[in-house]
Amino acid sequence: LLKKRYDILVSLDGGNTWTRNREKLPNSPEVRLAITPRYFHLVYVKYGARKYIGGETRYRFSKNFGKSWKKDVKLTSIDRFSSYNPTITATQNGFVAVAWRDGKYGSISDGF
Repeated sequence: LLKKRYDILVSLDGGNTWTRNREKLPNSPEVRLAITPRYFHLVYVKYGARKYIGGETRYRFSKNFGKSWKKDVKLTSIDRFSSYNPTITATQNGFVAVAWRDGKYGSISDGF
């Protein structure tokens, strides 16, 4: 499995000092982050034991600048089709939208 590790560094003083969060982000090659004034929103693909087989898109959020995260929410299910290439956006008034590609509903090469 591809080993990519992401961290979040946070500055609360305009970039003069930076703090690395204690909790690591998921070990996934596909991690996306959306930031609003009150929350950090994260979407990523969790892969099974074999690389790129049975990827599952998950969502989580943090209310304290990434110091801790709420429990993951599974957005897709593990089966013989993989979800991948997630994206996320969030508005300042709390709306969050997540999208991803999934081989479940057609050929991955179809460009859906």
